[in-house]
Amino acid sequence: MSPTFTPTTHIYPPTQPLAHAPLSDEWIPIASCPAAYSPLIFEEAVLTLVNHPEYNSTLILRSDVVSDTRLSSEDEPPLRAPRLGALQATRRIHRVLLPRRPGRDGALEQLCTFYSTFKPDKQCLPVCDQSQDQHQHHEDDSQDAPTDTVILTPLPGPSGLPYYHPAVAHLAMRYLPGSAPLLRIEVLFPEVDSEARKEALKPGSKLARQCTTLLQHLHRYTPSYTPQSAHDRLFSREEYQDLYLAMRAFLESDAGKQETGHEGWSEMVSKWKERTGMDGAKHVYEDVGIACWLMLLWRDTFAPPPIDLPSSVQPSASDSTTEESSRSLDIGHTSCPREPSVVSGPQESNSEAPRWAEWSRPMNGFLDLGCGNGLLTHILLTAGYQGRGVDVRTRPSWQYFPSSTQQHLHVKALDPLEILDPLDLHVNEEGEEQWKDDDWDGVWLIGNHADELTPWLPLLSTLLPTSGYASIPCCAWGFDARWERGSALYCPTTDHGGAKALITDDFISSLHLGGGANSNTTTYAGYRIWLASLHAHVGWKVEVDTLRIGSTRAWAIVGRTRRSPIPAEDHTEQDRAHAIVRSVRERGVFRVRVPEGRAGEGRGH
Repeated sequence: MSPTFTPTTHIYPPTQPLAHAPLSDEWIPIASCPAAYSPLIFEEAVLTLVNHPEYNSTLILRSDVVSDTRLSSEDEPPLRAPRLGALQATRRIHRVLLPRRPGRDGALEQLCTFYSTFKPDKQCLPVCDQSQDQHQHHEDDSQDAPTDTVILTPLPGPSGLPYYHPAVAHLAMRYLPGSAPLLRIEVLFPEVDSEARKEALKPGSKLARQCTTLLQHLHRYTPSYTPQSAHDRLFSREEYQDLYLAMRAFLESDAGKQETGHEGWSEMVSKWKERTGMDGAKHVYEDVGIACWLMLLWRDTFAPPPIDLPSSVQPSASDSTTEESSRSLDIGHTSCPREPSVVSGPQESNSEAPRWAEWSRPMNGFLDLGCGNGLLTHILLTAGYQGRGVDVRTRPSWQYFPSSTQQHLHVKALDPLEILDPLDLHVNEEGEEQWKDDDWDGVWLIGNHADELTPWLPLLSTLLPTSGYASIPCCAWGFDARWERGSALYCPTTDHGGAKALITDDFISSLHLGGGANSNTTTYAGYRIWLASLHAHVGWKVEVDTLRIGSTRAWAIVGRTRRSPIPAEDHTEQDRAHAIVRSVRERGVFRVRVPEGRAGEGRGH
């Protein structure tokens, strides 16, 4: 647990001398607090904020690193970075801050310059080899002073600084050693005397709040911290975030407007909330995120295999090698030196097809089982994907979708036993839609909080000719009723259930359940372990991800790859699925929900 954050906001001009002088007379201390870690940890803490500025401001989406360069004592100070007397520049990160709402805020280039206190009898950090990990120390660490100052220098464009960035020329994060070490934020204004400067230095100003928030995030850094959830396991954060922003822009564009009344997305959501009482915006943002995740998943799953090029046309690594790139550092996929993917926001031009128009997708579309309010189905249809949603009752929201969506939303019951283990020819009831064999051929199954259908998804995908499935479980349901803690697990590699001891810690760890040290003891975690054991038991390779959506139930499991390419073994795993279906029928407890309204008249449980 991090120590309590007790900041001190400095008054300007100071009423008494500070224990540690500012960088120079022009630099003004804004806020400070006790340091809870050693100077060796300070650089790690700053790097976390450099790589993840979104931790400090909800207005920022992320940062893209353009270059990351180690500097030696022989190098000239970085351009635009201040010279600081006894401090030696040791590292320069050039990044681009990307806004969460590109239509409102602009992107911003920024230099992050790392400094160490200069010692005349010792060399500063040498050029670092690319293969060296950022957390490893050099062999001559004893002669290298740790980073104690990092200066952020904005490089604003013609429109000036965006709202989310403090209105300063430079901002310094400092580690001040001593018997009671401190962390301190200092700033340097572009003009010494100005009204804006006077306003910014008043207590409670926007600048004071921004600096205090930054200081708090710097203070609470914990070296041993492990994120509760493992995001971006199937594709990169950058790909997802760029697509999410592009999708939102598309939905507001002419191409994404609705047929009825030519409403834009915002207008439709507003009217929907007014007429149904539902928080349309909350549902929209979450379901746009789920749709983007599915689109990327399908793109990679159904992409054609790469073509092997002759060696004569393979690109040469030396073609793109420069002196600068040879000195750059690869410090993880979220901050690898590369050109930023977005500068002004990943918006789609109205005159061009959206970026996903040519992406691979399921051969016969998707089937959203238990589609509920229909939003996810509507978003995917609007984006040009083929598919439909089914539920046991209509929802008030359905009537506000355009006809092009309404015709793909169906009131329909799904009885897995009748589909997977039919006893006799089912007689059509008046007004009831029937399932046909070609309903499943090449279709991708979606289970987004599918409740009772959740455990059936891996069985349906195993025993029917689907193209795979993705499940985002919420309420814990077993095959017969509500799932209960302590239910027997399925052994991933044998025909026997209840082999709880065979579910190894490594298997559970691979599920990335999140939630801390005791998370595996919760009902939600136990249910996900049970689902994953079932998923593997019937032959699916376990792939999981945690979606970047606001819901606390954002964990997903994907079935797209069979564990065994050997037909005989896959046949064995299909036998396991059949055995589960037969055991459910023999128990006679499972009851399917029937359609409500006319479609369900005449049918009992």
